[in-house]
Amino acid sequence: MARLRDYIGLLMFSILCVSALFVQSHYFTDSSIVPKWLITLFVFGGLVLYYTIAIWYAHSVSINMFRVGIVLVAICFLQAVLGLLQYFNVYYSPSIYKITGSFDNPAGFSACLCAGVPFTAFLLSKDNKRYMRLMGWIMGTIIVVAIVLSYSRAGIISLAAVCTIFLYQKLLHRRILKFSLLAGLVALILGCYWIKKDSADGRLLIWQSCINMVKDSPWIGHGLGSFEAHYMDYQAEYFRIHGQQNRYAMLADNVKHPFNEYMEILLNFGIIGLVILFAFIFFTNLLL
Repeated sequence: MARLRDYIGLLMFSILCVSALFVQSHYFTDSSIVPKWLITLFVFGGLVLYYTIAIWYAHSVSINMFRVGIVLVAICFLQAVLGLLQYFNVYYSPSIYKITGSFDNPAGFSACLCAGVPFTAFLLSKDNKRYMRLMGWIMGTIIVVAIVLSYSRAGIISLAAVCTIFLYQKLLHRRILKFSLLAGLVALILGCYWIKKDSADGRLLIWQSCINMVKDSPWIGHGLGSFEAHYMDYQAEYFRIHGQQNRYAMLADNVKHPFNEYMEILLNFGIIGLVILFAFIFFTNLLL
């Protein structure tokens, strides 16, 4: 009975991950993101209810992290394959970008793949059979290639940071190699900045205006959709104070996202919302 309960939980978790990555619907104005959010919240609610009932009756629930890791890697692998099919024009991409997967831009695509990369360690463990390790290398390589080909700077830097942390732990007493790893990561970050300097400076302008928004309502935020509703007013106020000859003047634009998920949560729900998010992540890690 306990084994069946665990498999049902794993199946619901798999549905949750698939929903979060692949669901799309043209019935919504935002056909890529909003449907993912809605179905994810619905399935997540069902998963919480299921485990609540299971804990109530069984008083304990076991979570097999190895199986969870395999599910995450497998789903990210499928997303990476979809992106590569778009890159090589085998599968149509509705976006102006060449590779987006089931998202509307490379940022969301690379973000979900970066989240799955660390879980390849479950497959690459020396305790696994040879075919499992081979499968881990193949799937991990395809995921990494998809991230690089997406040309998402945030994704590439995140991937490099994960690899740096992994290798840094392996190089126990080799200080020169550790220093080289850290220096290479810093060089990559600077290189990604200079590759698209104007784009990076444009995001600095966005974040400065966002900070001004946060100052006006730091604790509870401005509510859902506050960025799109108020950002242009704050950007105009920024240029009114700093002048139209400011170095950011040529980078101003009508944007709909702050390009920083934590900043968006801070704008919508304030410091209280951000603390709740961090508390949720912390207690989830304790449970796992």
